[in-house]
Amino acid sequence: MKKILLLLVLSFVFSVTAFAAAATNTSKTVIQGGGSPWPWGQESEFPLDGVQGLYITEIDGVPYMFSLRVIRKGQTIKLLNIRMIDQTECKLVAQGVGVHSKTYVIGALKDINDNSKEFQVSLRVFAEGLLEPGKVEQKYIRNGMVMVVSIGQFGQIVGVDEMTTAPMRKISNNPTKKCEPLQ
Repeated sequence: MKKILLLLVLSFVFSVTAFAAAATNTSKTVIQGGGSPWPWGQESEFPLDGVQGLYITEIDGVPYMFSLRVIRKGQTIKLLNIRMIDQTECKLVAQGVGVHSKTYVIGALKDINDNSKEFQVSLRVFAEGLLEPGKVEQKYIRNGMVMVVSIGQFGQIVGVDEMTTAPMRKISNNPTKKCEPLQ
């Protein structure tokens, strides 16, 4: 079982290498105006310690929960289990693994209902002072930082600025806390 898991992790790491390279080559300037307040290239160090938990966000008008759980914290490879849950119906939508880098986590999620659908996902953290005033609701700002999730269809995205991005708010330190349907 451990050999199979190792092979799956290694194949995943190789499959996201190209995307990770593209994501790190994004513009170093602050994006002003429009729908994106995120200053790509100015991310804070990603807080692997303390990231584990349950988060809520809204992507394209749909409320989602993300469960983040550290599954490996080795010297060279640090991995997160990422689960995406439709909060309206409390149903698991997609799940996968993310690889931790200094300033982001990048991964791939498989749609649980359609194995042919895969999503690219990245998690990043920005300092509040780098954001355009009024572009991010205060409920998403925690200790002067905002965590954002970017998601898009695997294989059709070149860089993180082409993905749908939304701020996330941590609601529990327990990544396995049960979802409660929205009323």
